[in-house]
Amino acid sequence: MAATIKWEFIKTFHHLRGLLVFFIALLAVIWILPPGWFDGTGGTFNTVILALSFTAMFCVLILMFYPQYNVIHDFRMRTYALERGTGSPFRNTVAAKMIVNLAVIVLAGGLILAATILFKKFSTESVKYFTVTLNMSMPLAVLDASILSPAILLFSYIVASTGRVFREARLIGTIIIGAPLWFINLATSNPDTNDLVVEVFAAKFLVTVLLLLITVKLGERRYEQHISNT
Repeated sequence: MAATIKWEFIKTFHHLRGLLVFFIALLAVIWILPPGWFDGTGGTFNTVILALSFTAMFCVLILMFYPQYNVIHDFRMRTYALERGTGSPFRNTVAAKMIVNLAVIVLAGGLILAATILFKKFSTESVKYFTVTLNMSMPLAVLDASILSPAILLFSYIVASTGRVFREARLIGTIIIGAPLWFINLATSNPDTNDLVVEVFAAKFLVTVLLLLITVKLGERRYEQHISNT
């Protein structure tokens, strides 16, 4: 298991190292710029700060969606043969990917916090740049981005791949199977009260565990066999 986790971290590092170096360099540029460089009256300086803000947001979006890519990439028909060559059991690979996904989202959270602090010096009462407010829903957002949403995607893909209806149309099957789950997840992503946040978090955590257990069972019993026969 430890070797599988290490392998997943190595792959993730190679996937994200360019983006992370670019993002850190971007934060360094923002840190170097003096607060007085921006007067809030518009013009070229305003455009530059706005461009830096949008660039940082784009980098964050890539990091936030990386768990979706990570969880499905190695289980595609074209790449799963290489993944099987590592000798790691299906369940170990899934567990390792979830651990890596959580680490990526935590890292993204740290970079978001750093960007928020650095951009604050350019903000005024009427103009805010890259502002993120911490609240009780943050743990729920971390669960959704790192584990639940990737679990829904992997579950939908494995079910579509092992069933008879969507076996030859996995993308369509994944969308049809996953759409209701994604809709429910999105509809419950912003509870009204703090007490409700705890209840929703517990419910989503149990759903995540259930989806992963079903996915592992299907993967080990049917997906492995299906790949071997193709």
